[in-house]
Order: sequence, then structure tokens, then C-alpha cells
Amino acid sequence: MPDPLSVVALLPGRFQPFHAGHYAAWRALADAFGEDRAFIGTSDKVELPRSPLGFAEKRAVMTGLFDVPEAQVVQLRSPYRPAELLERFPSASTALVVALSQKDAERLTRGRYYRPWTGQAAEPFGEAGYVQVVPVAAGGVSGTRVRDLLADPDLDEAARVQGFKELYPRFDPVIYEMLRARMGDMLR
Repeated sequence: MPDPLSVVALLPGRFQPFHAGHYAAWRALADAFGEDRAFIGTSDKVELPRSPLGFAEKRAVMTGLFDVPEAQVVQLRSPYRPAELLERFPSASTALVVALSQKDAERLTRGRYYRPWTGQAAEPFGEAGYVQVVPVAAGGVSGTRVRDLLADPDLDEAARVQGFKELYPRFDPVIYEMLRARMGDMLR
């Protein structure tokens, strides 16, 4: 009987911006597969108005406002084809599990490569990848809600800061101001 495959777990996405729902999904991967095997993958693509944050800014939010180790955040050209991450692991003995929403999982598993995750990896990442469905948002948090809060020109600053503190576990004034500026870029 062959040795079981080790698993590399990935939460891919645009993360414009990263929020508590994303963190809960990554934390579930880290708890299931080990923190050292659970990664967040995103690109450096900045394209206004939809994607105002670059990789370094997204990583700052993940590591500065949440307990995500910097080494677990990886820059990928294509988050759904994580070649830059997978090249770190032996292809014959490592399986890939990607965490996605139900909608994205259905779209991705229609192809030939990705299959639904059943709790056991049968094939290494060179032959197949697996999709684990994760909830879309935790506690009503969504990227839209965060963007609306940060970009609303009619909201006074005290209310905006209070709302931000309710949505994020930590408050870092430098990260907050960066997000305010970038979310404002979305309106231009």
C-alpha cells in the first residue's frame, strides 16, 4: 500500500480587502491540515476600480490585523493555478486542497483537474487537485461591507473607525489609512 499523500491547503482569492470571513476559512484549513501547510494565495494585480490592493498591501492586512504568519501568504500569478507554491513541495507525494465558496467550487470542479475533497487525497497535485467548500462569510462580514464602510463619503470619521474596529480584531492606524486611501481609489 502506498504512503498517504501529504496535503498543501490553499485559500486563493483577490482579497479586496481580506476580512474575518477569509480569516475563518484560512483558520479552518490551518486547523485541519496544520498551520505550516495552510497558505493564502493572491496576486499582485492592481486594476482599478475592482482591485485596488497590491500583494504587499493585502499581506499587511492579513498579518497586521489577523494572526496569519507572513510565510503563509504567497504571491501567485494565478491563485487557482498555484505553481509558485507547489514548486516548494515534492509532486509525487503531495496533494493540493483548495478552499472555495460553493459557487466557485462548482465552477472549478466542472473541469478535469479539480475534484471535491472527501477527506482523503488519492492523487498528487501533478494529477489532480481537490476543492473543499468553505462558508462565504462569518458574522455577516463581506468584502462589499468593508469596502462600503471605508469608501462612504457621507460617513463621519469616528463612525468609520468604530465600524472598522467592529469588523477587524486589531486596529492599526497605518493599515487603516492605507485601506481608506485604496478603497477611495475604487470610487475614482
